[in-house]
Amino acid sequence: MKNSIQKILTMLEKKEIDVKEAIYLLKSLHPDINKPKKRASKIKITIIDEEKHKINIPAMPFWIVQLLSKAGLKLTIITSKYSKHLDNNTLKYIETLKDIDLNEIFKVLKMHEPFDLVNIEDGTDGSKIKIITL
Repeated sequence: MKNSIQKILTMLEKKEIDVKEAIYLLKSLHPDINKPKKRASKIKITIIDEEKHKINIPAMPFWIVQLLSKAGLKLTIITSKYSKHLDNNTLKYIETLKDIDLNEIFKVLKMHEPFDLVNIEDGTDGSKIKIITL
């Protein structure tokens, strides 16, 4: 593969082929590069606890997760103002949550192909948490 690329570049340097031909030849070495990549659009969560209870949350589109997250964040901020039972650390964390831009997070997630976002396994008791994008 490396030799093929080098050969194409040498041919281009010697002006045996033009730039368009070089690009065509390089792309033909990696035909899967030309295929459009599927972008992530959903998130799926699976949790298995130490007693082998399985919680399988169905795949949800990002827009629903984003909507629910924003609503939960706003409710948390509003209720924290009126709660007398929260300690200073909790209030500090809630203040930090105000600065998180959920739109930016989901925008980045949508730019990528599906992948494992979180994949945690506890070897001692078999607990698992898996969050994947689809």
